[in-house]
Amino acid sequence: MRAEIDSEKLSITFGSMCEPIAKQLAQQGRTIPADKLDHIQMDADAIARLVVRGIITEASARRARQKVFLRIKKEATIRHGWGAQC
Repeated sequence: MRAEIDSEKLSITFGSMCEPIAKQLAQQGRTIPADKLDHIQMDADAIARLVVRGIITEASARRARQKVFLRIKKEATIRHGWGAQC
């Protein structure tokens, strides 16, 4: 199960077979503090698990993923040195 959300040049794909959120953010030159990122990843994983087990509907999962994405957008910052020559 996958769901991709794009907004203002930030794209996150949610689902049990997707890359971790930290890796997706790093690929886009962004980061979130580790303590906040851990909770965000746990929330995304929980949504995927509940969909797979049939506990929540896909419509409910879509709304939940959107809320997680908005939290990511709020917390994400540009990594220092992104795109700089070494």
